[in-house]
Amino acid sequence: MEIKRIMQSLAFTGGVLGFAGLLNYKINHFAVSENLLFYNAENFFEWKGCRIFYKQSGIKGSPLLLLHDINAASSAEEWTNILSELSENHRVYVLDLLGCGRSDKPAITYTNFLYVEIILEFIKSVICEKTFVIASSDTSQIALMASAYDSSKFSGFVFINPPSIEATGRTPDSRTGLVMKLLQFPIVGSLLYNEIYSRKNLEMNFKEDYFFDPSKVTSKLLQIYYESAHLQNGNGRYLEASYVGRYLNMDINHALKKSTLPLSIYYSDSYKNKELIARSWKKRNSGIVLTKLTHTGLYPQLEMPKRTAALIEASLLRAMRSRCTLH
Repeated sequence: MEIKRIMQSLAFTGGVLGFAGLLNYKINHFAVSENLLFYNAENFFEWKGCRIFYKQSGIKGSPLLLLHDINAASSAEEWTNILSELSENHRVYVLDLLGCGRSDKPAITYTNFLYVEIILEFIKSVICEKTFVIASSDTSQIALMASAYDSSKFSGFVFINPPSIEATGRTPDSRTGLVMKLLQFPIVGSLLYNEIYSRKNLEMNFKEDYFFDPSKVTSKLLQIYYESAHLQNGNGRYLEASYVGRYLNMDINHALKKSTLPLSIYYSDSYKNKELIARSWKKRNSGIVLTKLTHTGLYPQLEMPKRTAALIEASLLRAMRSRCTLH
């Protein structure tokens, strides 16, 4: 009888796991069915055996590198509304960071320094000259650390709604480690990830956080983010695991205080504590120029692209004048 109960239990467990695996497959298959994130084979550069998607707009002017926010649903499409404006006077490069969008999503632990290496290599091998970087939200700390490792690759920065300095310094603990392991676990991790990046949750994030005006959130935009999160069978969960596990964090205090590169921070005054956060950055580096954005959420480059593009041009001009004064 004991053997029979064990066999029944195993059969039931196998059935549940089989159903969950099929559900994960159907979710991922449906999410990418519209193929909005299409690409050409030549739009990749190789980094340590991984393919990283990028594209260039504009053929003249100084180079700009636009770095999207670092989460599993993000991609270069975060900048799609602003590319035409900036590419009139600049060579603009956008990429899907490793673990995001159309780039490879290997089952690894993603770290701050991993992305630092990618950014430095991309500038060295693709852009091939000093580059002005516009970084969104959590990617700001990565761009700053990249300049701390090799400032010769950069001509200046704009950080849009960067994270709090306190948050970037938080280290992994037992609680974050448990969630990280759950996300990495087969089937169960995929189920958890698919819930986090469900279409419903993405829509809630956009309408409550990412945009100030919910009426500007389009179905196509939501689908792009939904598709990005589920490309490559939802392997973005490894990036999500590293993010919640705090492996993308790094203490930026020293790098921020020592930086002499032109730096502007745009902060949305209606979004959480972004004004206080921006002022805490400036407290550590008085050379930072702060710009307040009204009536916008976390991603003004999507919600009010023309205004954001104009501000970026002004920051570029200010940075150029600053360099001329120094020389």
